Amino acid sequence: MGLRKSRGRPRVDDQRVLSGIIFVNRNGLRWRDAPKDYGPVKTLHNRWKRWVKRVSSSE
Repeated sequence: MGLRKSRGRPRVDDQRVLSGIIFVNRNGLRWRDAPKDYGPVKTLHNRWKRWVKRVSSSE
C-alpha cells in the first residue's frame, strides 16, 4: 500500500497546532479566540478532540 494522496489544503504543522492547543487551554480561551499563528480554529479543535478521544479510548 502506498501513501494516500492528499486532498484539500496541506496539513498544518503538528508542533504549531499542539502549541495552539496548549495556549488555548492554559489561557482559558475559546477556540475561536486562538491566535491565527497556530493555524485554523477548526484544525485546532478537531485535532484536540481526536487526541482526547484517542487517549481516553486507550485507558
